[in-house]
Amino acid sequence: KGQEAAATASLARIQQRYKSLVTGLILASKKSDATKPFRLQTIAILNTYIANRAAPADKVPLRTELGRIYALNKQYAEAVKTFMSLKKESTGAKAQEFLIAAIDSQRFLAEWPVAAPWSGIPKKNATARTTLAEMYEERFAATSNWEDLAHHGLLLINVNSSVKAFQVWTKNLEKNPQGPHAQLAAGMMMAAYQSTRNWQKLEDVSRLVIKAKLSPIFGKRTLDAVALLGDALFEGGREHFAAKRFGFASEKLAEFVK
Repeated sequence: KGQEAAATASLARIQQRYKSLVTGLILASKKSDATKPFRLQTIAILNTYIANRAAPADKVPLRTELGRIYALNKQYAEAVKTFMSLKKESTGAKAQEFLIAAIDSQRFLAEWPVAAPWSGIPKKNATARTTLAEMYEERFAATSNWEDLAHHGLLLINVNSSVKAFQVWTKNLEKNPQGPHAQLAAGMMMAAYQSTRNWQKLEDVSRLVIKAKLSPIFGKRTLDAVALLGDALFEGGREHFAAKRFGFASEKLAEFVK
């Protein structure tokens, strides 16, 4: 029994030294002057420790640190994979914390800015941006925040899914027509519908913003929603008339001349 106790105590000391080594490596790897090779060494040791030696209660905190070191080392794909795995195993605020961390790394893979790029951004990295759009969609489901929905929609537009982007923006305008992102979303949709001569959609969004007393913005211009509603009614009426849908035509044109 004495030998068993001594062996147990010796093992405990070794485990503690191993844990202290890992803790020290993590702290050193998070410093700004840590080199890429040093962080790679830390990552290898940390992965081994988590898989074979870490106590169950320590695994999530250690995996979180692993994700952070991946991100610091510009291994963004590995960081995203780590944080999304942690998110999947978590709930509530903790899951959102991991989702935010994953988004922060996915933005580098997608080459996407922190602030929603309403002025436009070149199209590239479609796969990475589609993934980022899905992440922002998930984030919006938790926050109902227009900023998250702005990123989601602009990413969809950037990967040629503007129809879906406009659908989700319109749905949220019906529920929450407030703030600068709502103004910019409304303005972008109205300008697009006018340029593509989609008069019914232009009419629908114009009515929404007029009812909400929202000032739509496109670029640096504030759009006149009442004038655009008039254009939609007149041009839409003319289209219905040309297609011999006289009932719809008279309805649109009668409202236009009121």
